[in-house]
Amino acid sequence: ALIGGKRCHRAEVYPEMLCQEILYGLLEQMKDDGRILDGCLGSIAKYEETGSEYQEQFRQYWDDITGRELDPAKVKVARQEEMAEFRKHEVYVKVPIEECWAKTNKAPIGVRWVDINKGDTKNPKYRSRLVAKEFKFQAWGGSDDLFAATPPVEAKKMLLSLALTESFGYDRRGKAPRLKVDCIDVKRAFFHVKCRRDVYVELPEEDAEPGMCGKLVKAMYGTRDAPQNWEFEYGEFMEEIGFVKGVSTPCLFYHEPKNLRVVVYGDDFTVLGDEKALDWFRVEIKKRFEVECKARIGGQPGDDPHVFLLNRPITWDQGGIRYEADQRHVEIILRDLGLDKNSQGVVTPASRLTVAEVENPGAELEGKPATMYRAVVARANYLSQDRSDIRYAVNELSRSMSKPTENDLLRLKRLGHLIGVRLQEHLVINLFF
Repeated sequence: ALIGGKRCHRAEVYPEMLCQEILYGLLEQMKDDGRILDGCLGSIAKYEETGSEYQEQFRQYWDDITGRELDPAKVKVARQEEMAEFRKHEVYVKVPIEECWAKTNKAPIGVRWVDINKGDTKNPKYRSRLVAKEFKFQAWGGSDDLFAATPPVEAKKMLLSLALTESFGYDRRGKAPRLKVDCIDVKRAFFHVKCRRDVYVELPEEDAEPGMCGKLVKAMYGTRDAPQNWEFEYGEFMEEIGFVKGVSTPCLFYHEPKNLRVVVYGDDFTVLGDEKALDWFRVEIKKRFEVECKARIGGQPGDDPHVFLLNRPITWDQGGIRYEADQRHVEIILRDLGLDKNSQGVVTPASRLTVAEVENPGAELEGKPATMYRAVVARANYLSQDRSDIRYAVNELSRSMSKPTENDLLRLKRLGHLIGVRLQEHLVINLFF
């Protein structure tokens, strides 16, 4: 490039070998800086772009929740761990694809990886899950009996409130029981449930075999009836050990003799009771499922001081229990609105509309801006169940979901400014013992 060029013709006074060494030195420096990957000369790879070596070199992975780029090495490890769980639980057996067509008259259901970082950039916690892509109603025979209940978030808040208020009461022996909250996570919950129908899935590239697919033996994430099958499984277990199922939702359970209350949200069990009863429940659930006992909070020496429950930080200290909203939704809202945590803040989430704003709402949003508006308002609506300070503003913004205008977008950005500044807004369950 330095020889024979019009713009660099004066470089010809230097020997060709010297120019070559300069370029090699520049290349090595750019590699050290991370601007060029190994196997590349500038933007040109030494091997074919269609080759597996090239594709793996330049493959990028993204967080399916936040959209942030993930470390390929950590994603690879997380996927290997997931495949190890598939093999341990024998989730599927390999069968010829012809069997799938003969049984279902359809091709195997596609699969995809869902990669997320459940931690943060400083303390990453990568999790990869292989899920089936069973979308269409006809895919499971047209049955609409696939409902699986989910408890309201208020149910877990109630347990936290009872953890404090009931500790002031008195039992039949005239003593106040010291209640604590146990947080237990069933690992790969669906893998503990038998598949109730013939389901065939594609094999992931990590376990692919020509002409073969996987016939499910256990329930798999992404299949339509997996949540309901899991609900039947844990409901049966809870009743077997003496719990009574709730009337308002089948996700609530009460064990009167041991005074244990349980809320089941997906694969998370939140249990309220005294130390002895909680120890009993841990023993029983470990007999049936593979679990992780994440934390036991109780506000006493030796208890865990905090826990993440449904991605919500919960802390029990001398001031009581503090319950915070999921900050990942805040970060996504700020990102979509083009704001950051250092943006100029406001003290209220909304302001009274002027006569001019009512008479001239601005041009109607179309295309991507309109889609972004609806997505952000929907996310803010979910966030508002933990952020009481934004509920009214979100309700007003929701009125314009069908035809948002430029003025609506400005009001939404105002809400974003408030959310960004008040990142540490807490829902205080109880301040004092």
